[in-house]
Amino acid sequence: MAEKKSAKELFSDYVPEIMNYDPEIEKGKLNIAHGKALSEEERHRDDLIRLKAKEQAEKTTEGKNMEVLLNEYVPEIMHYDPKVDGGEEHMIRDELLSEKERLKDVITRLKEKNRGNRKVRR
Repeated sequence: MAEKKSAKELFSDYVPEIMNYDPEIEKGKLNIAHGKALSEEERHRDDLIRLKAKEQAEKTTEGKNMEVLLNEYVPEIMHYDPKVDGGEEHMIRDELLSEKERLKDVITRLKEKNRGNRKVRR
């Protein structure tokens, strides 16, 4: 059977990813996969991909600033209306469930009071 190693032994050579920071990779001068400088053709291809992505983003926003578009955005959950999204039955069901939980807690407290410190099953 394999001997067990402590966590200290297992992680002795572990270096967090943040410690492997290379400013050349961040600037885009090095190819991350191969660790070598990008060729001129690869750099142009990457620039073309970035430009196409930027143009596509501008088309979807129709030239408007994205921050301005998102400024008026309200998530759908904020428009919740119980009368529209489930009706009054939805509210009644929630009230009944909360009442049921309250009664369970009352019964549990009474059982604990009668039995002392022993564990009580619901």
